[in-house]
Formats: sequence, C-alpha cells, structure tokens
Amino acid sequence: MLVAAVVLGAATAALAQEPVSVTIRASAGSVAVGEMLRVDVTIASSLGDPEHVGGLPVQGFSVVGSVQSQSMEFSFGMGRSVHRVRVVTTYTLRADSPGVGTIGPAMAVVGGERYSSGVVQVQIRLPHQPPAGGFPMTVPGPAPAPAPAPAPACRRPDGGLMPASGSDGPVTCREPQPSLFLEASVSDTRVYLGEPLRFHLRVHVERDLVGFSAGGIFSQVIQREPVLEGFLRVNLEPARIDTGLDLVGGRRYLHAVVRDKILYPTRAGRLEIGPAIGSLTLRRVFDVEEVRRESAAIAVEVLSLPEEGRPPGFSPNNVARDLRVDARFAADAAVAGQPIEMEVILSGEGNLAAFRVDPPRFAGATAVKSGDSVVEPTAGSMTSRRTIRFAVTPTAEGRLGLPAFETPYFDYGAAGYRIARSGRLDIAVAPGAAPRSVEADEPSPERAAGTVSIRPWNDLGTVGRPWHATPAFWIALLAPAAALGLLYAGAGAARIVRGRRGVVRPRDLFRRGDATLRRIAKGKADGDPAAQFAAVEAALMDYLEARLAAPLRGYTSHDMHRRLVDAGLDASIIDRLAVLIEGCEFGRFAPSENQGRAAGDSARSAIELLRALDAARIEPSGRGS
Repeated sequence: MLVAAVVLGAATAALAQEPVSVTIRASAGSVAVGEMLRVDVTIASSLGDPEHVGGLPVQGFSVVGSVQSQSMEFSFGMGRSVHRVRVVTTYTLRADSPGVGTIGPAMAVVGGERYSSGVVQVQIRLPHQPPAGGFPMTVPGPAPAPAPAPAPACRRPDGGLMPASGSDGPVTCREPQPSLFLEASVSDTRVYLGEPLRFHLRVHVERDLVGFSAGGIFSQVIQREPVLEGFLRVNLEPARIDTGLDLVGGRRYLHAVVRDKILYPTRAGRLEIGPAIGSLTLRRVFDVEEVRRESAAIAVEVLSLPEEGRPPGFSPNNVARDLRVDARFAADAAVAGQPIEMEVILSGEGNLAAFRVDPPRFAGATAVKSGDSVVEPTAGSMTSRRTIRFAVTPTAEGRLGLPAFETPYFDYGAAGYRIARSGRLDIAVAPGAAPRSVEADEPSPERAAGTVSIRPWNDLGTVGRPWHATPAFWIALLAPAAALGLLYAGAGAARIVRGRRGVVRPRDLFRRGDATLRRIAKGKADGDPAAQFAAVEAALMDYLEARLAAPLRGYTSHDMHRRLVDAGLDASIIDRLAVLIEGCEFGRFAPSENQGRAAGDSARSAIELLRALDAARIEPSGRGS
C-alpha cells in the first residue's frame, strides 16, 4: 500500500505541473571578470513543441556559445497520460565587467502563447577578489581572454608540462572544449629508429548530446585521419567501441578510443604525428550547427642506431626488445637427398615482419626459405611472433647438426646490440633411396602401338548424325533462355521508362537492394568492406524511403524512430533496423581484420530485414521534409 501511494502521488504531481514552464539556472552565484559561467535555460511543455525560442538577454556578460538538446517525458496516472517536451539550451557566458550581472528573462512561444522566465543575478568580482558568497563554481579556473585559442597543452601522466626540447616518455595532449574535443597520446616521444610506440586518439563528446546510438556517433566523428608520414603502422582498433564517462571542467563527457595504432619510425630525426580533425553535427529544434575540433600535433625525436658495437653486415630492420629464438626440425630423422622442414620462431616486441633472417648454414646440407608467417601484436600485448620455414636437404648420410641458430638485433630496451640464439640442432640422416630407372618409364612397343578397330569396313563411312547436332535439340535448349531474356529485357525497358519519367517503384528498389545484398553476402561485391557497409545501409534506406514516400536520411535516431512509428511500422522491426544501421556505420569507420566477414554478416541480416519490411504494412507519409 505504501509503494502504491508513493507511485500514485508521484503520478499526480507530474500531472499537476504547469502546461508550460521556462526556467533559468546558473552554475554559480559569483564569478570573476574573465571567467566562464554555465547557464541552463529549460523549457518544459505539455502542449507540444515550442514554435519559437528567444535569445538570452544578458548584462555584464557576453555569450560565448550555446548548445541545445531536446527530450520527451511521459507521465501516467489518474486515468490519463501527459506527454511533455523538454528543450534545454546551455549557454556559456563570459563575465565582462564587475558589478551585478543579470541574466534573462528567457522567452518561448508555445501554442501561440508567450511564456517567460524570471531573472537571475550573479555577482561579478575583480579577478583577484575573493568571492563574497553564492553557489560554488562548477566551471574550473579562469577562461582565456577573447582571443584565438592557444595550442593544446601536452602533459605527462603526472600532469607536468612537457619540456620544449629533450623530452622523453609518454605524453597526452588535449584541450577541453564544449560539446566535443579530441585527445591524442603517445607512449614515448624519444625512440630509436624502428622502435615501436603506441598512439591513441580519444574522442570526448558531451553526454547530453549523445542519444542511444553512441557507437554510431563515435565511429563517424573523425573526418581527417592524423598524418603519419615517416611511420609504419599496425592498426589495433577494437571490433566494438567501448565508452566511458568522465567529468571535465564541470561537464560530463562520454569518451572512447577511436584510433589505436603501433607506429614504427622509418627514418631518424624529428617526425611529427599530424593533427586529426573531428566533426559533430548538433541538430537543435530550430537550426543545425557543425562543431569542428582538431587534435594536437605531437613531435617525436627518432635516434639513429649507435655505431658502437654494431655487428658486421647488421640490418637496421633488426630492432626489437627481449627477442627470443626457437629452432627445430619437423621430424626426428632425415633422408639424404630429400628435404626436411625446419622452423625458426622469433618472438618479442618490435617489427619482426621486417627482420632480415638469413638461412642457416649447415655443413653437408643446403637450406632455402619455404614459408613465412607473422602474428602481429594486439591491443592487449605488444609481443609479435614470426615463424620462418626452411627446406633443408642433406647431401650425405650421417648426422646433421648446428650449434645454434643466431640472429643479431638491436635491443632498444637495453640500448645495445644483442644476439638471440636458439638451442642446438641435431638430426640423423639415413641413406637415400636408389634412383629410379629411366627404362621403367619408357612405354613398351605394345603400348605405343595404336588400337585396332573392330568395326566392319562398310560401317566406317556411315557414321550416324549426333543427336546434339539436330535443330530440335538446339531449339529445345535455347527456347527457355530466350523467353527468359525477353522477359528480363521487357522488365528492364519498363524500369528505364519509369526512371525517365521520374517514377521509382518500391518493388524495383526491393529487387535492386536484394541483388546487391546477395552479392555482398556471397563475397562477390566490388569495393572495400567500408563501401560494402555503405551499400547495405543504402539498400535498406532507399527501399524504406520509397515505401514512406518521404526522405529519412539526415534525421536523428529519435526523429527517424518517430516517423517510422507514425507510419505504422512494428516496433521490433524498427529496433532491428536501428541496430543494423548502427552496425553499418560502425563497420565503415572502424576497420578491423574481420571487416569483410562482418560486411557479409550484415548483408545476410539485411536480406531478412528487407523481406520483413516488404511484408510489413507501411502508411506513406505523403509529405517530404
């Protein structure tokens, strides 16, 4: 009874709210000149969307920027339900002059009526004057003067600034900004030639701007990749994007790593990891704004390999850390004159795929390379593994041995040259088999002679006409194909005529989309996996827009969901469509080793969804947007 009473009371309170309310809330009651202040203007309406939202009048402040978001609330109770629209506009203000600053009133027009908020007063003090009271500040530190933003600060993990020269160790570069900012980090800024370093690019998006498709937003933010000239790279981007929540400067941000790479410098000197550019489209109630941010450029000092202690004939590609070598024969015994496989396994940190590994030198045997495979490092381990196979052919019986298989390399962890050695190799060689006789391969005169025909002489010139050479056979064979070709030609001509007249039938788009999806599912589609993901998404959206007779592209996930519900589409189909579209968007911008197979899986799911959409009843909207 107590729980029911609480629920009933909450529902009654929700239903008893004013139809329209406009409120202003400041993040602090006192700020210094030059500091930033966050102000939230909230419009809550149960009478529908606002027709107009006015600006925010301020005195003593200047408006630096604003971000707008919209949400819906549903309340049930007392035999009826209430649908409320909540529009929140977040303003960033800068205090300009000391005194008492006023903010408001804010104004909105809903249902033809004008609604206003109250006025908020904030004390503005001199920069070095202590606050006289008010609410605690949630925006940290004084903001920069109204001038071009400074370059993002690069700091050590302990928060210390990176020195201008002679830097070494991990570095993180970021400049927190409203709505969106990028963070770049490297594991080291001074490395040897060929020494790997880890690069991360993290995207921060304000939590209020992210809907239910967080993965789709993060996968599309990066518009220009960081310039990595002078580096070899190994991509370690995960198959799915994991997000976290952080509080930066009084704002809640969702963040995710969108680029994760291992970089191998290919030349000595100063190299630079160029900036990446991210973009986010903010769709407000009355306008659309695009926010662009740029990450910091990070300089990396690449040292040449030292001359002291360098082995003769050393390859500069042989750079690793804690290299281990294991060598073994594939069998316990060998036969003279017959090859036996020998495996050499390298493991350690570094670009082992570029290592120069010479064939082993045996006394009494020849060795040639027969195979090579590399297991690249992963996000959880920087260790690589390379397996090299040699075909070793003993020339005489006896024993075949090698004290150790050796590979010289430069150990960047110890800053010196090392030699990695395997254990001793030894195998017994048995005598080879006698060579085969050449005469055994020569055909006998009996086999070389031709066969004798047993047909009578008068039958040799009267060979019957083959059945497949008759006209009836070819007519029966080609008639179905010709009829089918004429049918397809007629259907194609009809589609061309409709296309020239500007008529596009959903049935034509269904056939075209089904054919495209089948090619992708069978792995026969042209283009890279990213283009295949785009084709899967286009096949579904083209058919759905034709059924609705209205465009869907360009809308937010919430607006698209609402339009599909209004069209009468089943909720389960809408959820399947949202998951598949989000997966395609993620697959296009998050490459991985299994990207091609994932595109095929998405195409097979899209075929089933396309058939479900074709069988569903959809009411055309009758209007475009």
